[in-house]
Amino acid sequence: MLTGTSWQPGQSGNKDGRPPKGESITELMQEYLKKKPEGSDKSYKEQLVERIVHLAISKSNIHAIKLIIEYVDHGYLKSSPDHVCPVGIPIMGGISSLTSPP
Repeated sequence: MLTGTSWQPGQSGNKDGRPPKGESITELMQEYLKKKPEGSDKSYKEQLVERIVHLAISKSNIHAIKLIIEYVDHGYLKSSPDHVCPVGIPIMGGISSLTSPP
């Protein structure tokens, strides 16, 4: 039985409940990305960040640029009409204009 908008103690809309700690895909991915490949001094996470930045800066990959903006600015461009992204590309109409036709 519901009280207001919450479940009674011991009840849940998810009959299987939350996965045990360490078993969610997010947790497994976070743990794996902390590892360093054999022979490397950088973790997978550090290497991934370097590759994304490389794609954004040297290849002008719009998906990499958008990903960086989202992580760095926490989606700030979504609510703001005109900005310049970190690599100096003017963005008229916010982040959504990066994939929308003019």
